[in-house]
Amino acid sequence: MADFVTYFVNYVQRNSCGKCVPCRIGTKRMEDLLGKFLNGGLSEEEEALLRILAEDIGYTSRCDLGRLAGKAVKYALLYCREDFEAHKNGKCNQNIAPHPGWEKVVPAAV
Repeated sequence: MADFVTYFVNYVQRNSCGKCVPCRIGTKRMEDLLGKFLNGGLSEEEEALLRILAEDIGYTSRCDLGRLAGKAVKYALLYCREDFEAHKNGKCNQNIAPHPGWEKVVPAAV
């Protein structure tokens, strides 16, 4: 989840229309703070700032793309905290077991 949220915030930052400050500047700031968080260099004050930014961007962006970026970070930090902590400590388990029915949907590599 940490990788997904980081990727999504980066995507939103690169594709922002630039018409509103929350999306244009806020997503860049969130992107920087997420990077520091995953590298273990985020202070408690900066983590509080990340939570505030996520909350504010989720409510104040003009478009749904910006709103979704804020809400994605907010809920990922709230409900997937252990994934962020694992990344920070370098112990992320990147192997997720596939659903047992996938071999019927996705053909095997030849």
